[in-house]
Amino acid sequence: MGKTSSCKIYHHATYLVDIPRPAPGSSRKLVAGAVGEEADEGHEGDRESRVGLMGGSVMKTVLITGSSGLVGSASAMHFLDRGWRVMGVDNDSRGRFFGKEGSTENNTIVHDNYHHSSVDIRHEAAMGLLMGQCKPDAIVHCAAQPAHEYSKMHPLEDFEINTHATVKLLELCRNHIPEAPFIFLSSSKVYGLNVGQHAGEIDETIPIDQAWHSPYGANKAAADILVQEYGYEYGMKTVCLRPNCMTGPAHAGVESHGFLNYLVKCAVNGDKYRIFGFGGNQVRDNIHSVDVASAIWECVVDPEPASVYNIGGGPENATSVIGLIERVQEKFGLPMIVEVLEEERGADHFIYITDNSKFCNRYPNWKITRTLGQMIQEIIDGQISSKIKENIYSHHMQV
Repeated sequence: MGKTSSCKIYHHATYLVDIPRPAPGSSRKLVAGAVGEEADEGHEGDRESRVGLMGGSVMKTVLITGSSGLVGSASAMHFLDRGWRVMGVDNDSRGRFFGKEGSTENNTIVHDNYHHSSVDIRHEAAMGLLMGQCKPDAIVHCAAQPAHEYSKMHPLEDFEINTHATVKLLELCRNHIPEAPFIFLSSSKVYGLNVGQHAGEIDETIPIDQAWHSPYGANKAAADILVQEYGYEYGMKTVCLRPNCMTGPAHAGVESHGFLNYLVKCAVNGDKYRIFGFGGNQVRDNIHSVDVASAIWECVVDPEPASVYNIGGGPENATSVIGLIERVQEKFGLPMIVEVLEEERGADHFIYITDNSKFCNRYPNWKITRTLGQMIQEIIDGQISSKIKENIYSHHMQV
């Protein structure tokens, strides 16, 4: 049987190598072996044999960190649908941050051109081997510690993941693939509470310093500036996207992170939802992960070095927490148990609605494809589907 790939993916004390395409009906797996064992000889320098051909041209490869997360998995599917090979990196840190409910282990993609590594992005040597072997044509950096509250309890860990690992990845790209676009999924939290001094939709002119951020927001801001600097200083094709509330059925929402998904999950499951401060009148716009993925695609295809863009659902997809609860109850028929707490979360935005005009002007083909109502319905359907699968599994185990 001929080999399908010669790219060996090393991480920690093991490496992962692709096995030939499975027979119809079977699942695709990756085979692990001890370092030093040769599972695939291949041709190290031959890019065509390493990644294959697509329509007569070399199949391109994108490396996506956080590839099992909300945006990482959506981006992986977006690139796969367009004929790219995807090298996904995800070690399900969310399961450690937030417990079982926050785990993304079930989001790992099964596809002939998707390849997975569970390397920790903080491990520079392992990431260097991965990048040196696979030499991706683009980097999409989605991996992060995403929650304010976790960052307050673990500020150093948050720095190591959100800032230090990002600059390590930038250095690896500069040394191995300096021409590859580097797309960084930043955050609206880089603005801190400066957004409260601005009336209207939030654009990129809002200052990002001299304001309360939380360690998470501060560390994302530091990483954001470093990504820009590698564009200015080294001419790399770096792009920062600053999204606000992202959502979708693949989101593993928990109380401390994943507003829309978690609220709808509470409604479907009959769990109590707690509102933190503002009387529930805080406003967020929401954007579906597939729309973020398509924005990332636009940046990879036509990157502008050191560029920065806000991206979000805009006013059409904005809602207050109370407004969303009323909508879920009245329009979707899901009664909710709600507790309103007086205490606000530190550095929490009161009103944040994204101004997408800079991104839309630069990339006129991009557009929002999901309305708020469609997002809610997709999450409801996903939650119901998960409950049915859990019940079937539970019944099977009892039998």
